[in-house]
Amino acid sequence: MTDVSALDHIREATSMLQRELAQFEAIHSVRTPPPQPVIGEGVAVARAKRLYGARRRREGLLAELADLFHDPAWDMMLALFIAGEAKREVSITEASLASIAPTTTGIRYLSTLASRGVVSFVKDPVDGRRRNVQLSRAARDRMMAFFSDPENDL
Repeated sequence: MTDVSALDHIREATSMLQRELAQFEAIHSVRTPPPQPVIGEGVAVARAKRLYGARRRREGLLAELADLFHDPAWDMMLALFIAGEAKREVSITEASLASIAPTTTGIRYLSTLASRGVVSFVKDPVDGRRRNVQLSRAARDRMMAFFSDPENDL
C-alpha cells in the first residue's frame, strides 16, 4: 500500500467514524431523559401561563412591532403544554390560532413539529372526523423540566 492510498484509507475511516459518532450523539441526546423537576408541576404550568400571557400582552402594547416577535412554534408548544396539563383537547385550528400567525402558517408549523416528533395528531373523541393535536410525551417532559427549573422563572 502506498503512502497516498494509506492516507486516503485513513481519511475515509476517519470520515466514517465521524458520521457514526454524530449518529450516536443524535440518538443519545434524544433518549436522554430530561432532568427531574425541581419545583412542583403546578408552579411550572403557572410559569408557562405567565409567559404565554406576557407574550400576548407584549403584542398588544407594541402592536406596531408585533410582526418582529413571531415565534409560532414556541407559542403553539406553550398553548399545547398548558392545555395538556389541564387535560383539555386542542383542535388543529385552535393550536394554529395560538401561534398568532395566519392559520396556514400555524398548520405548516404544526406539520414541522409533527415531523420532528414534538406533537402528534389524535382523533377527536367526540367527532371522529376531526383531529386534535397534543405534545408528545418527550416534548411535554422537556417543557415541564424547562418550566420547573428555578432559573427559568419567567
